[in-house]
Amino acid sequence: MTLANTVLAFLVAILILVTAHELGHFFVARWCGVKVLRFSVGFGPALLTRKLGADQTEWVLAAVPLGGYVRMLDGREADVPLALRDRSFDAQPVIKRMAIVLAGPMVNLILAAIIYTGLNLYGVTELRPVLDAPIAGSPAADAGLMVKTTVLAVNDEPVATWQELQLKVLDQVLSKATSLKLTVRNSEGDIGPRVLDFVQQSEGLSDIDALALLGMRLYRAPVEPVIGTLQPGKPAEIAGLRTGDFIQAVNGKPVPEWASFVDIVRQSAGEALSVSVLRDGSTVSLIAVPEQIEEGGVKIGRVGVGPRLPRAPDPSLQVTIQYSLF
Repeated sequence: MTLANTVLAFLVAILILVTAHELGHFFVARWCGVKVLRFSVGFGPALLTRKLGADQTEWVLAAVPLGGYVRMLDGREADVPLALRDRSFDAQPVIKRMAIVLAGPMVNLILAAIIYTGLNLYGVTELRPVLDAPIAGSPAADAGLMVKTTVLAVNDEPVATWQELQLKVLDQVLSKATSLKLTVRNSEGDIGPRVLDFVQQSEGLSDIDALALLGMRLYRAPVEPVIGTLQPGKPAEIAGLRTGDFIQAVNGKPVPEWASFVDIVRQSAGEALSVSVLRDGSTVSLIAVPEQIEEGGVKIGRVGVGPRLPRAPDPSLQVTIQYSLF
């Protein structure tokens, strides 16, 4: 998604939320007999103005779409004619004023419930809990987990998505457990249990840390070792790597896919790596020194690059989660 699309989506979302919020105030104010002077979506100069209804309420679309307001007849702001006194906001009983004030947030809560209910009825596409090859020496590797292993359950509780797996693993790690039972299906279709033994951990881990602790990581379809993004000031940029470079080898070892390059870098913090890349039809050799960072309590190397990802994800690695209305 481009920056322009992101900004446009944000503005549309804000307009929907603001309009719903202010309509809540407006309709409850009308039901309570209060005269509404202006209904404005946005602040600042008015772009569009119309007077509608028996009360000739002024409907306004303003230039800055980051909020809105409903202006009601109120004796605290201006003198109110005696004939309209009973239609002033400040003249209403406390219960009516409370209802008008609370109507906006309540409409937003109801709108959120409707939107999320609709999404769940329609279905949300998420990633399947398919594992990549485990980190060497980790509990996942010791338990015999292999690439393309699909996790079906954690301690006999079914999981259907990668997010569910993350949360259930985190829950077990923080509960002071020292082992974790996974029901898995390997790439050949065989189903069976695997037990991961690990050391107790203190609180404060995230779901990502918990998986890294056990050596589990999400399987992704093989990605070409082509640099798609560069972080400014990081070792890759300093070494002279560019977006579009096809990584052929590191220290003379061929790199068949992006994950292979990541593994080499992770294990080489602070070490000089000779990186051979194909650039504009010619082979270029560069020296990159991965910086050392800590991930899940383990020190690893990073150079600050990302791959050039395919436009469409592999549908076999996705699942659509749908829920009934109840």
